[in-house]
Amino acid sequence: MKGIVSLATLAVVCCATATMGADVSLRVTCTTPSPGPNDTVGFIIEGNASTGDNQGLALFGLDVTVTGPTVIDHDLDMTIAAPTGSIATYFVNPGGLTNPAGFGGTPTGPADSLMQVGGAANTINNTSPPAAPTAWPVPTGMAQGAWTTLAEGSIALSGATDGIHTITLSDAFANVLITLHATPNYWEVAQASIVDGGMSDTFTVSSVVVPPVIDAVASLVTHGGTERPLAMYELPFGEPSEPRLAGVEKVEVTFEAALDPATVVFGNVAIRDSLGNPVGATVAVTPSAGDTVVTIDITSGALANAECYTFDLNGMQSVEGDDFVAPEDGQFQIIALVGDVDRDAVVSTADNSSVKSRLGAATDGTNAQYDVDNDGAISTADNSSVKSRLGMTAPACP
Repeated sequence: MKGIVSLATLAVVCCATATMGADVSLRVTCTTPSPGPNDTVGFIIEGNASTGDNQGLALFGLDVTVTGPTVIDHDLDMTIAAPTGSIATYFVNPGGLTNPAGFGGTPTGPADSLMQVGGAANTINNTSPPAAPTAWPVPTGMAQGAWTTLAEGSIALSGATDGIHTITLSDAFANVLITLHATPNYWEVAQASIVDGGMSDTFTVSSVVVPPVIDAVASLVTHGGTERPLAMYELPFGEPSEPRLAGVEKVEVTFEAALDPATVVFGNVAIRDSLGNPVGATVAVTPSAGDTVVTIDITSGALANAECYTFDLNGMQSVEGDDFVAPEDGQFQIIALVGDVDRDAVVSTADNSSVKSRLGAATDGTNAQYDVDNDGAISTADNSSVKSRLGMTAPACP
């Protein structure tokens, strides 16, 4: 081990080094398995110490390499840091002992060389005098009996070559806590055996353009304090109809590919009626954390009843800057027609019968369209709402 031998030496001061039966499993997981050539690839390194034969992790060290069609310059492209929580608190200065450059390790040699990662908890636990390093606590049970994140990394791709790349952990070592000794207080540690729990993982770079595609649309309405979605294109109904009194007031759109959040804005949402006239609604547009779900809040009030509305999102783009393939691919339609619980674009006796057959039921994720008045239960009030609108239709969608 070239760059963190000193780390191992520091960690075994006042400690035994005899190998024992304890195991430490290590694995790496790529969190961005299908990046584009200019994306950032994330990965996590985790450890899991065996139970019953030790009292938790005391030290670990390993090398990280990335191989594949693209040469990864570890000095420029790779970043590794301690996660939040106990590992970050006790395995980096001043809580523990690490190699001089810190938890992230020190790149060695020329470009595309390995990245070295390691950390150790201080094994001295004196309280007199109460000053570092003798006052540092020694945590027990670290990474024991459960996979625990030891480090988080990222690789900044810049025009990466298409193909499979492999992140590999190698030359790993670890110590575990064994016995607490007194006067002065210090922990005896022992070297653990390294178990391969998945010490390599892959990501596949592809420059193939994936345009944004609308995967699903749902209309959201609050029923008795709980927001219930009604799918517009996934249920077996002939028309994308919103039958509830609240009307079309909030819409959730799911995309197959992540969108650039900078393009998920008010100006990139256009709403037109059945005649093609712009609807002067004010909307608030919010992307999800993963940027694959867009929420459209019609803040100026629900869209008028008995109308078909076309939503146009063609101004939005994928994270790679790709547009929708054709104008209609960024569009979807919703019919606002209160009482059309069977969603066939007309309020009929069939809708009335559907509500009557469900009287007394509490609203859940399977029957929200029958709670027409949105009060959280299917009641005679819902039946009355349907009966008062018998015969109503909406204009045909263009």
